Amino acid sequence: MYNSPLGDLRRSIDEITSYQELALSKMVKLIAQNHPHYSKKFRELGIEISDISTLAALESLPITEKSELVLNPDNFRLKPAAGAEDEYVIWDIVYSAGTSSSPTPIYQTSYDFRGILLAQIRMAEIRGMDNRSRIMNLYPITTHPHGAWLRANNAAAALGASITAGMSGRDFGSFELTRKSAEIVNLTVDTNPTVLWGVPSYIREVLSKVASSGKKLPELNMIAVSGEPCTSAMRKSLTELAESVSNTAVKVSDSLGASELQCGLVECEFGSGFHNPAPELFFLEALDQNGRRVAEGEIGSLAITHLDRRGTVLLRYLLGDKVQITYKNCEDCGRGGGRIVAHKGREGRFTKIRGNLVNLDELLRVLAENTSILEFQIEIHKQSKTDSLSLDELTIRIVPGPSCNTSDIADQVSKAIKIKPVVVVVSREEIWVNENSLKATRIIDSRDYS
Repeated sequence: MYNSPLGDLRRSIDEITSYQELALSKMVKLIAQNHPHYSKKFRELGIEISDISTLAALESLPITEKSELVLNPDNFRLKPAAGAEDEYVIWDIVYSAGTSSSPTPIYQTSYDFRGILLAQIRMAEIRGMDNRSRIMNLYPITTHPHGAWLRANNAAAALGASITAGMSGRDFGSFELTRKSAEIVNLTVDTNPTVLWGVPSYIREVLSKVASSGKKLPELNMIAVSGEPCTSAMRKSLTELAESVSNTAVKVSDSLGASELQCGLVECEFGSGFHNPAPELFFLEALDQNGRRVAEGEIGSLAITHLDRRGTVLLRYLLGDKVQITYKNCEDCGRGGGRIVAHKGREGRFTKIRGNLVNLDELLRVLAENTSILEFQIEIHKQSKTDSLSLDELTIRIVPGPSCNTSDIADQVSKAIKIKPVVVVVSREEIWVNENSLKATRIIDSRDYS
């Protein structure tokens, strides 16, 4: 039902590389003429970007840090090219969750949206969805548009599948439109989905309530997850819960999503690695600390390069993940285009809490600058001490000053990082456990990543 130059990606490395290099040579010419950030940066560095025509030549370009995009996101939008203005019409804007006190907009044009639909169809094919799938979208509605909720709905439209949105989240403004937990559970049962799609910990919560109520999801056969790590324990728990309420075997399909891609890298089978679903649109690299590509299979910092976009366009952009990449065709499904064969966690000062990417430096700054707090400590943990798979919780322990108000602190943090914390008052001794240390331990992440 769709057409693309690379078909279903069961192509040789040479065929895919050849197409990517053709796309890259066209992309860099547009960037040289119409990209405010890169045209200025490369001119100052004396780099003639329009000469770049191979993937190997990309290594001559500097990396792009997340902080550069956060500082001035509008400078990463292409200016419309003469004669192709329709390609640059803004289709939608999504925000990279929690990367700063002011979430970073990612711009999609009408042209980009068609590419996103291609990527979503491919993701579905790789995972094993088709137009007979009935999807339950369990992502929440957020105050800033986030790609997860939107793209699940877009994927169903492009695929020709049916979808129901759970509509979780908090109400905003005068409009009370979100559903409570019990309503979402009942809606899930009533629609009899074949696919549950969302953050793993929240899907587990829904499944637990379905199971405890004695109800069934008889045709459920897939759980598609992203937004937070899906550990082996979480995968096992999801599978057991799902199969206790279904009449069929249930596959858990993990992915690595990124707002800057507006799609996810997905598994065909467990252990196969996270496939690039659209090598026509972007290229993956694993880089060393000097920005050089590491040998295939070695651990490096994940960088993406857009090959065919018109809105926000990024070159060698560091996503903040440590990965191992291969460009060999998958042993399970035969697809090429690049795969992350091992994800080694995030680097820098970002972490995911309940599916939101949180800038820990921003959180530290907000608390350090609050003069009503004498001491503080941050803990990221699970809501239940006895259930390592329960939802994430953010707890802030404070030693208060005379004018301290815990509700104000919670509101201030929520505004800064879009996560509502639990704020508790403690003694100084509970924070400064080790009096021999020159520094208190400010951040504790007690979640189990095994």
